[in-house]
Amino acid sequence: MKRNKSRDIIIDLTSLLDVVFIVLMVVNLKSTALQQVAEEKLADAGSRIESAETAQQIYEMQAENLGVAQDLVTTVAIVSTYDEDRPSTRHIAINLGGVDAEPIELSGSNTGAQFEDLEQRLQTFVAEHPQMIIVMSLNQGDEDILYRDEKQIMSILEKLEASSDFVRING
Repeated sequence: MKRNKSRDIIIDLTSLLDVVFIVLMVVNLKSTALQQVAEEKLADAGSRIESAETAQQIYEMQAENLGVAQDLVTTVAIVSTYDEDRPSTRHIAINLGGVDAEPIELSGSNTGAQFEDLEQRLQTFVAEHPQMIIVMSLNQGDEDILYRDEKQIMSILEKLEASSDFVRING
């Protein structure tokens, strides 16, 4: 007798299809969640860009104003010091508008000519910068300046301030 060689094999794919659909749903939900996170990050990046652009505009305006201020204001810094080993020898360093001028050396008590030189330099600087506000400063109350030098230099600065509407003493 002949045997029937064909066998009917039935494979039930229902459970496999359930698993595939579940995996598809999880992948779909995960991609939706990732898309929402990406959209939130994009919106946050957009708001940061807007605030950065606003800050940039503010900084550009401040830079323009600073440029204008630099054209309207200049400084004079005077630093008077003495040599501890030789207190009769003092030095006056002058910075006129960011440029160091030749220092003045004071020796002994007869210093009238040196203070006249300082006054002349400052008057020349004020005359060369008309219509500019000039802020002058001195290392007042500092241990490095002798009292008599401080009083003499302050007298010169006060005279300049009184003679010009644009000279101010800092301090």
